[in-house]
Amino acid sequence: MKSPDDDAQLAEPADVSVGNEPPGNSVQTGSAAQSDGSPILSESLLRGRNAVQILHRGELYRLCLTRAGKLILHK
Repeated sequence: MKSPDDDAQLAEPADVSVGNEPPGNSVQTGSAAQSDGSPILSESLLRGRNAVQILHRGELYRLCLTRAGKLILHK
């Protein structure tokens, strides 16, 4: 069984280029994506799970993947 800490711990994998896009238009998965506004792959956040907990300004949120493959953010 998973502990609540399993969902809260997120690694910061390396940057990933997507498709045949020109340099500078890559999808990023680490902290650099936060500073430059590049998209972050949902797979890098979820890492095979259906939900992760996100702590934002002292509030706990839950990012959930639905059966239809959509994302929902719960407070």
